Amino acid sequence: MLLIHVPPGAYALEQHAMPEYIVCLNGTLKMEAEGGERCSAIAGEMIEVPAGLSHRFALDCDAVVLTLAQQAPAATA
Repeated sequence: MLLIHVPPGAYALEQHAMPEYIVCLNGTLKMEAEGGERCSAIAGEMIEVPAGLSHRFALDCDAVVLTLAQQAPAATA
């Protein structure tokens, strides 16, 4: 779990092995996927990012968010 202030700016694409949940606490959360699809959320709303989806905060995002993500299970030998 991370509490993050996301000011406007350029963000790199990232992806995770497990789903990620991003709750907007203040402002407007704006996300975009690698293919250009966009979604947004306002305070009290949540965005679910499916496992394996390349995504980033949009240039015009300005929000305080709480991210919830599981760690992928450790590989066993």
